Amino acid sequence: MILVGEGGVGKTSIVKKLVYDRFDTNQKMTQGIVIEPWRIPVEKDSEKFDIRLNIWDFGGQGVYHATHQLFFTKRSIYLLVINARRGEQESQLDYWLKLIESFGEDAPIIIVTNKIDIHPLELNENKLFRANKNIAAIVYTSCKNGEGIQDLYSAIHDTTTTLPHVHDDLFISWFRVKENLEELKRKKKDYIAIDRYIEICEEAGVIELRDQKTLLSFLHDLGIVLHFQDDKQLEDTQVLNPDWITAGIYTILSSPKLKEQEGVLELTWLDTILDPKTYPSWKHPYIINTMKKFELCLPLDLDEEKYLIPDLLPAKEPRYSWQYDDCISLSFVYQILPGSIMTRFIVRMMSQTSPKETLFWLNGALIEYEDNRALITADNL
Repeated sequence: MILVGEGGVGKTSIVKKLVYDRFDTNQKMTQGIVIEPWRIPVEKDSEKFDIRLNIWDFGGQGVYHATHQLFFTKRSIYLLVINARRGEQESQLDYWLKLIESFGEDAPIIIVTNKIDIHPLELNENKLFRANKNIAAIVYTSCKNGEGIQDLYSAIHDTTTTLPHVHDDLFISWFRVKENLEELKRKKKDYIAIDRYIEICEEAGVIELRDQKTLLSFLHDLGIVLHFQDDKQLEDTQVLNPDWITAGIYTILSSPKLKEQEGVLELTWLDTILDPKTYPSWKHPYIINTMKKFELCLPLDLDEEKYLIPDLLPAKEPRYSWQYDDCISLSFVYQILPGSIMTRFIVRMMSQTSPKETLFWLNGALIEYEDNRALITADNL
């Protein structure tokens, strides 16, 4: 179960209230990701059992949005939390709905309008249900006085038990592999090599390579591990602690040195930017290749010793000459403009052109290719 929303809307307070029935008026904002296991008792065909949800509580600050796409999967329930006092627009309700739809496919969404003890807010529920077929429920809550928490629990319970894959039969040997990997994580193991994963599978009785790959994909979707089988540069490592990769990326994105260099990173700097105990130098390529995969950076030279991180480009437009009267003008209007669209565009275009032929800033680019020039700007209104 993945909790998303802007910073300060009360995602962590909801988790604490649901799992521990606690509320802290001084709850600090989440940095990175916190994963909380939670068991829900259910009954089916007169049989009682528990369903375990791994609750993923994401930090809502803007710097964390870039890595959400690493973890959004279709085998999830999404709790989209908004602040009743801020309303739909300030809580960016439409933005989050579109983001979940893009990466979570048909996964169900529960909208939680939180902090109703401070300010009441009635959403246009009929309109939301019509426009978003994935919305399973809309709930109004206050973690402070407990209002709506039982309704939220019921919505989560009902949505979870109706998910088609929850009741799939699986091999006992698969569960042994899962338990062994979770035990390694409890021992503070952040990652293992794929060869070690294969050994664990064989020890548990999962012998066929096809079954090992299927199980690995299944564990990725469940949030047990993080593994990208479709990427040759990343397939040798299996991440057991998702916070390891996100914390590494966040540390790079928030580096004052890179801000000063307007987003230009030299790989040798990672020795001082990242904690050498947690991120040894031989793991730096994995961090960078993950950022490359999700279009968070791009190489600036053939040797790939220097990278550009577009999210850290200056917002101020540089000086350039442009004749508006003598060009073709196109305007693309998005209902919701994803915050990362310009930086991802820069990453893709840079692979097609030479850095000497381009001029980039945070929300724009001036590109030259053969005898053509193009000016692209984004208005994030």
